Amino acid sequence: MDELLKMVTAKATEWLSESFDADTRAEVKAMLDNEDKSNLIDAFYKDLEFGTGGLRGTMGAGTNRMNIYTVGMATQGLANYLNINFKDLEQISVVVGHDCRNNGRLYAETVANIFSANGIITYGKSSPFDLCIVITRTLSPDEGELIEGSVPSQCFRKPRRLL
Repeated sequence: MDELLKMVTAKATEWLSESFDADTRAEVKAMLDNEDKSNLIDAFYKDLEFGTGGLRGTMGAGTNRMNIYTVGMATQGLANYLNINFKDLEQISVVVGHDCRNNGRLYAETVANIFSANGIITYGKSSPFDLCIVITRTLSPDEGELIEGSVPSQCFRKPRRLL
């Protein structure tokens, strides 16, 4: 247990840097200062994993939580994949949409900004779910991202491009 607490404390301390927003830093500091370390351990003992249902987890600060930083890391990974595997395309494009649940729009905007920063054309950016489907079918992009219920999940994948 001492080794686990030492590891999560080190990871959490990194989240106190100016790279993270003030609210996130305050939440992490509160976990570090709390005598009960169960929330700290659960928030930092592993990185949130992308599974068959997408990226899912409790919202909050930490590497094992849904937040703009974990969503951003997953998106950067997908952007790297697209840019490496489809470098012969003149332009890579994605559609990003969201539903109305907690932080859907914030996470969709985070995803869109990261794709754009990687030179990937982004359609929709903060479009609701139904519009994401219409844009995807109409424009035929290389990837579609839907943020639903605070969970980014890859949707509408085009097998001809991504297999």
